Amino acid sequence: ALSYTVTLPTYSSGDVAIITAFKDQDLGDWSIASDGWELGSTNRASSGRDRSTAVFYKILGAGEANPSIDYSDATNDEISWTCHVFRSTVALTNEYILASLAFASNQNVQNPDFPVVNIADGGGMAFCVQMQTHDDCTAVGAPSGFTIGETIWGSVKDNRQQLVFYNLDMPSGTTSIGGGTSTWNATASEYSVYTIILGIPPLIKIDDAPIELYDGNANKVATGFGFGSSQGSGKLELGDNSSYASATLVVQNIDNWSDASIQFDINQGAISDGLVYIFITNDNGDIASWGATIGEVSYTEYISGLTPDHWWRFNGDFVDEVGGKDANNQSYDPTPTFSSTELVKGTTQSMLMTDPGSNTEPGDSTLMNTAQHQRRCIVGWFRLEKVQLVPSAIFEEGGGVNNHYFAVGFGNTLLVNVANSNTGNYFKIQVISDFKLKANRTYMVSHRFEGNGFGNYCGLDIDGVPQSKVAGGEPDNDVMASHSGDISFGKPDANLDTGGTDISYKGAVPCHRGEWASWAGNESGGGMIDSITTPELRRMFLLGMVADVDIVTDTTTNMQADFASYANSAIADAALCMRVNVPSDATDLTVTATNMIFDQGASKQIQWTGSGVLTIVNEGSSNVLASECHATIGGNIVIEIPATFTVDTVLSGSRVEIYDNEVSNLENHDTKLAYTNSSGTSFQYSHSGTTNDIVVKVFKTGYNEQVIPYTLGTTDQVLYASQQIDTN
Repeated sequence: ALSYTVTLPTYSSGDVAIITAFKDQDLGDWSIASDGWELGSTNRASSGRDRSTAVFYKILGAGEANPSIDYSDATNDEISWTCHVFRSTVALTNEYILASLAFASNQNVQNPDFPVVNIADGGGMAFCVQMQTHDDCTAVGAPSGFTIGETIWGSVKDNRQQLVFYNLDMPSGTTSIGGGTSTWNATASEYSVYTIILGIPPLIKIDDAPIELYDGNANKVATGFGFGSSQGSGKLELGDNSSYASATLVVQNIDNWSDASIQFDINQGAISDGLVYIFITNDNGDIASWGATIGEVSYTEYISGLTPDHWWRFNGDFVDEVGGKDANNQSYDPTPTFSSTELVKGTTQSMLMTDPGSNTEPGDSTLMNTAQHQRRCIVGWFRLEKVQLVPSAIFEEGGGVNNHYFAVGFGNTLLVNVANSNTGNYFKIQVISDFKLKANRTYMVSHRFEGNGFGNYCGLDIDGVPQSKVAGGEPDNDVMASHSGDISFGKPDANLDTGGTDISYKGAVPCHRGEWASWAGNESGGGMIDSITTPELRRMFLLGMVADVDIVTDTTTNMQADFASYANSAIADAALCMRVNVPSDATDLTVTATNMIFDQGASKQIQWTGSGVLTIVNEGSSNVLASECHATIGGNIVIEIPATFTVDTVLSGSRVEIYDNEVSNLENHDTKLAYTNSSGTSFQYSHSGTTNDIVVKVFKTGYNEQVIPYTLGTTDQVLYASQQIDTN
């Protein structure tokens, strides 16, 4: 191995340093062990002369030691590096500094175009480096609008030339930089080029906000930063378009405003039910946005509003609802059928495969397999009837070189695999489920890919929850390469590259498939306007999940009895275990869960479809949790865990009274909660387990009256009376 010490230029604390490294005639690995330094990207290229390149970066502190960069191969070939330091007027953080990065390589082009990048709102600084073999450069010229940085070139820099250019103020949006204007002699050479965007933290950002809004709901909260310590001219609005300038906007009523949190009440105004956007504008005019829905929205309406490129519902047919690529090409027998198993709310059927040799294929698509993309997202629902012991395919695109697929195996572990085997755009990434899928249980799975021009992310979500096990790291490349092997539900047409090894898969069976949708995005188009986000995936799941048990609309008494029939039982794992509908004779409903044990794998335990309040009383060992329940149209779910309050050491013949202390006045109480004329020595009061301020009064002839303020909690409590003889 080789190690090189890089001398830092003059800098100040808070500056950002960028190191670019170039090794000729080798395909080894770059790394850096110095404290706090990050490897932004490393790439190999073998068109013509082999070469390995890397980009490192760090936000510098005071007293930094000169870093060492390391290379895996000790072969004595040409090598070079540069180090540049830049200063921002805004404090930088690692979360945002490497905002975008793209790489390309080839040969026989003297001034190659730098890769196209996407620059986020707020703009950023562009840093371009051209690494070139041979000694061809005779004069350095920058792309239009760029400044020349440190350069390594000319006859004494054979096979390690580096030309660096930068632009400190690039606007937001997709940007084509073009190539440099350097002068070269007649010899053609190999190149590797990077476009790197250094970003600054946004001035305003929404980190979390409701994803379900209903007209009239109060006390909703959005959190983030940059809202401003006081509202001033700031406002929170709802809009019906992701573009603030194009949206119909309704200003919301503000309850509380701070720099990191806003509490507001929902006013739908003239906005129709459907997709909606929360816009927060601070006093300086900076704007942040957040996607949500308002009113009653179906799964179908929600998916349609997110404009997929392809969408197969498999609700009795193979039709692509939007992209014209019907999945009706069955290259293997037997042909899939349809069953009455409902996987997605709003459908009545699902596609069923029972033979591992079956499949069905849509036609090739430039928005899926036959073009490269900077962003991809695919979402689908499926249900296995048994555990898959060997790797079996659910959905796939591509083959043994480049591919993208879902598979299960080894006890129903779910795998998403992406293989990019192209020189200069090489990565193999696998994301694995955190748990094994259960048979006869419906799951919504999704895979999101974002090249390093966007989020530099490759992830798997199950029922809207990101999975944590990733092999292969981040893409560190700008695109998912084209993978022209067929698209297939079921058995693939060819072996699939799996972490560098080609494997023959059969289809997972018996397997029901519900709705599947696909999005793609890049600089030249595609249906994905913005990346599909985790909150959007979670909303898809909540709208599409089907209940294992449905407590249907009936009288309150009958519905309570229906719910109670599941007492003293284990509730099986499900996407949604139980749906409770609205009573025919009331707005609210109270039910008692007695020793009902919900499986911990359930994504949602109970869903309430009313606009009022569903109160669930947990008794015995029941484990219903508010966080695992969901209300659909603005209703509320309250979980009560009954508790007992005991007044002990009471003298026989005393009277005990308990009052709600709503007026905070020990001599004036509006609501008597309980009382007794006691012949014993203790008095018990059972309550809902909700924290509440009370007043306890204890009377007995010949003794002083006791007036005791007390706070009820969520657990059993005891208050000891201490009655004193009245000596007056």
